[in-house]
Amino acid sequence: MKKTLALILSLLMVVSVMAIAVSAGAGKTWTDPSAERVDMNNSTKIAYRFATQGTGGLVGIQPYTAGTAGVTFSVKAYEWKYNYETTVAQEPLTAKTGLTFDGKTAYLPITFDKVLPAGGEYLIEICDVVIPAGGWALCQYVFSANPNGAFKVYKNGVGSNNTLQWQLVFEAGGWFKGGAALSEDVGAPEPEGPTLPEQVTYVNTWGKNEVERFDGNGTAALAYRFATQGSGKLIGINPQIAGEPGKFDLLVYKWDSNYETTIAGAPVLEMKEIEFDKSGKWSDYDKNDTTNGPAILFPEGLEAGEYLFVMTNFKDTSWAICNYITDAKTDEGCSAGSFKVYKNGECMDKNLKWQLIFEKGGYFKPDVLAADAPAAPKLPAEVTYANTWGSGEERFDGNGTAALAYRFATQGSGKLIGINPQIAGEPGKFDLLVYKWDSNYVTTVAGAPVLEMKEIEFDKSGKWTDYDKNDTTNGPAILFPEGLEAGEYL
Repeated sequence: MKKTLALILSLLMVVSVMAIAVSAGAGKTWTDPSAERVDMNNSTKIAYRFATQGTGGLVGIQPYTAGTAGVTFSVKAYEWKYNYETTVAQEPLTAKTGLTFDGKTAYLPITFDKVLPAGGEYLIEICDVVIPAGGWALCQYVFSANPNGAFKVYKNGVGSNNTLQWQLVFEAGGWFKGGAALSEDVGAPEPEGPTLPEQVTYVNTWGKNEVERFDGNGTAALAYRFATQGSGKLIGINPQIAGEPGKFDLLVYKWDSNYETTIAGAPVLEMKEIEFDKSGKWSDYDKNDTTNGPAILFPEGLEAGEYLFVMTNFKDTSWAICNYITDAKTDEGCSAGSFKVYKNGECMDKNLKWQLIFEKGGYFKPDVLAADAPAAPKLPAEVTYANTWGSGEERFDGNGTAALAYRFATQGSGKLIGINPQIAGEPGKFDLLVYKWDSNYVTTVAGAPVLEMKEIEFDKSGKWTDYDKNDTTNGPAILFPEGLEAGEYL
């Protein structure tokens, strides 16, 4: 009778424990009493991978933990993707940072800020461990491999078919998926390239006659400038190119004033080492001819605007990757100048044998493009600085139409290319007019200036500007668009 009663009591206790586990939604995940102790430190990361099932989501974890009070750490939950590296490179689905271990609680309750949906595969990682001075580790216990491989443990990124002494906390109806082995880590697939939409507009941009062949080698650069319009983005190009197999870079810039200024900026699109592998065959990229390979499709479409497309950095080619420069396109509403070609920076009102590919609603803009603005002057490598002042000084405050003029003569073969005036004041602007001297002040300024620079900005906030060859801290000189030959000037 006593044995029977004891057995009944034992069974009731087991049922009671099971009922508590189910009602709490906590799933025990370890299977073997033999364990490896992992002492966490500032660089240790330990992660647990598993799948879930049922109708209830995963709300948190209860890892068995030991260590010194005051240890801080983070817990991050990720959706599993291919392998450990790819998974943790993602943004976590939810993260708890600045967590603290009290040194007492064995199964540390950690509730996520976001419930992880049922039926997913996840990686939960303990990381960012900080141990106080004199403290010891926030330790975890790794158990022997689970029978069916339903869990994987990653210590500092290295995986094993083991288990951790964790309890998983689910909403009602949720549970871990313990009946099937997890897949092995695999390499992430190569990202798929852009695809051509069903509705596109192809636009040919070349004129009637081929006039010049451009062979691209090394850092040679062939650039094409044009404007687009409409609601459909420019999504690709079909350049007619030929040559032995090789590679080149395509850099796309928003147009800015002139060629030099434009390519000095950051490209809006950069495609490195585009492979050309047509083995010397012509590549008439055409909407009716797909035998020579696909178009060059952009990762992202370009909104309507004015652009400069630069092909450069040709390499791994035995002779050339060539393009064809044609006469200006004058049909479809175009005039000579609707497109511009830049051969190593030299501008021509020509066209390239390219086809542009637009989303429906996009098209090129047939208006004549503006001429390149004059490039900003640059200081030559060798210059002569000449100081022109004596001793003693008088201050001249320039306001409104007040005018301060300086007359002097120059000599020699080197042109006068700029001035470095010592100026001070609050930010503002002024005009600089240069005249060839003619008899007297009134007669000179009545004539046409040989150089006119409007609204030169002074923005040194009241500081002196000692423009000097040994002092470049206050900004550049005022450089002229064109140098002045030897003569007498005002």
